[in-house]
Amino acid sequence: MKNSIRARLTPSWTSYVGAAHGVLTAANMTDFSLSQMMGMTGIGFHFIVHEECCPSSVTVYDWTSEHQQAMARIGIFAEVNMAEPRTPICDAARRHTIQRIRESVDRGIGAILWGVDTGEFGVAYGYDDDDQVLLVSGVASAGSESGLPQGPDGQCPVYMAFCDASAK
Repeated sequence: MKNSIRARLTPSWTSYVGAAHGVLTAANMTDFSLSQMMGMTGIGFHFIVHEECCPSSVTVYDWTSEHQQAMARIGIFAEVNMAEPRTPICDAARRHTIQRIRESVDRGIGAILWGVDTGEFGVAYGYDDDDQVLLVSGVASAGSESGLPQGPDGQCPVYMAFCDASAK
């Protein structure tokens, strides 16, 4: 079985907001422009610099807390699953997360995933049972269909956020 929805990454200088915007817009959960979403979530104002100006310092913050709060600011409940690769819980987290992605896609809502095709956020917008892959849209694969393996040899989803509308 193959199921996919129209959620895709919205190109942006911050891949998390690009992924959230793509997911929420496709699910008709927001009508914010990308610029409005940057401002309303507060993520457009993140300024994180390592004391030695390390280039990766922009990604060194508490993703789980910051992203849930950002979504809450625009009335969206975000569930987060997180597990580090090569840890004892990674396989269990991978199976659980893949099941949650499938459930979310079946409800018509994509999921936000870290490390889709680069060290950036992307969108899981479907799955293909025959090929055992998640259908993903990332920074490097924008505009084309690519698959992320679901099986035991697939990467452990390090970060996954599922969005649902709160009572507005």
